[in-house]
Amino acid sequence: MKPEQSQSIVDDRELVVGIVSRIGTDLDPIVTSLTNQLRNYGYDAYEVRVSKIVEYLDTEEKIVEGRFEDRVRSYIKACNEVREKVGNDIFADLSAASITHHRTTPLRQGARARAYIVNQLKHPDEINRLRDIYGDAFVLISCHASYEKRLKNFKTKISLKASFTVDSPDADKKARELFADDEDQSLPFGQNVQSAFPLADVIIDTSSTDLADAGLSRFLR
Repeated sequence: MKPEQSQSIVDDRELVVGIVSRIGTDLDPIVTSLTNQLRNYGYDAYEVRVSKIVEYLDTEEKIVEGRFEDRVRSYIKACNEVREKVGNDIFADLSAASITHHRTTPLRQGARARAYIVNQLKHPDEINRLRDIYGDAFVLISCHASYEKRLKNFKTKISLKASFTVDSPDADKKARELFADDEDQSLPFGQNVQSAFPLADVIIDTSSTDLADAGLSRFLR
């Protein structure tokens, strides 16, 4: 982890930005802010969403539609299945393949380089693999949100398609169960955000949009 950058990370070369966060962190505003700021530096920014990659894989554990908590749990199980069969760094290789494919598309008008935002990484082996592939063109951003804020975010999403409200005991129970499933470190082939998080080049406070924007700006400057 490098808490201070000695020089700007942005120049004329390709850039790959990995994102790590604990379950329940709202990453959409982070990706939007990062995309916009990179474009200000002349990058054509493209998001590689790992969850979309999983949907195209032929797994025994299928991604389910319907209730939010069931969908999230199916992602966790499907990812663990793939890691068990192939290795804990498999989603790094699949993300790299997506990046290679995207390089064939034309640059956005006015852009001078490409930037890829890998959203999101869940295991130290994925991070180490991307550093092996891209060297110092790869940077890792860990996004911090309090337990309470992450819990509220998931309770809101769970209650959208439920017969109970966001403040109900049912929403709280289901959100905490999802957190427990996601943070389970007992499987050797499971995700390991706890170990991946401190590998970051910078940790961004996502308590508010202004704080996150400012943290990203300082890092990219």
